[in-house]
Amino acid sequence: MCEPTTLLLAATVASAGVQAYSSIQAGRAQYRADMFNAEIANRNADAVERERLQVSEQAVIERRRLGERARAEAGELKAKYAAMGLGDFGTPADLIGDVGRAYMIDQSGLNANEISGLETLDKQEADYRDQAKLLRSSAKGALRQGYLGAAGSLIDGVAGVSEVWMAPTSSAGTGATGPKKPRTTTQSGVKRTNADGTIRVGG
Repeated sequence: MCEPTTLLLAATVASAGVQAYSSIQAGRAQYRADMFNAEIANRNADAVERERLQVSEQAVIERRRLGERARAEAGELKAKYAAMGLGDFGTPADLIGDVGRAYMIDQSGLNANEISGLETLDKQEADYRDQAKLLRSSAKGALRQGYLGAAGSLIDGVAGVSEVWMAPTSSAGTGATGPKKPRTTTQSGVKRTNADGTIRVGG
């Protein structure tokens, strides 16, 4: 049958081990969660970057189409007025000029929309990048904190073991505390110490 002190030591060691293991596992779990979220944020940033490129490419296409349409309309007007025997002056010239001015207005609006859209996407991408960076930093901190917590649990466990080990034990029959001192015996009996510090032999 185990002594109470032995059982207490075993319980202290077991508790410290469980706490250390739990701390490490919690740190690892948080690390995995933060790294997963960081990866999602990074993928979102990549998606926004691709969208930004698409917006720029689409704006180039729209500007080209707008220019082609303006030139086509101007060409149709010129051909129409030429067939009527009118030159590129007066009212025909004004109408052709109106086509050019409308093109410039449309192009300005297209440029403004492109700039606004790109600024929004740039901000979104930067936010996702920052979020991913913060999550990666948090993941490393959680992992480090888990190991520090485990170390603290083990240190506390060692301190608890030392406290139990060094605790004074009760002397048999007297209830006094403190480690037992072995009695020194001789052929004539037990050595005993007098109040004045001298040693006497016998009962």
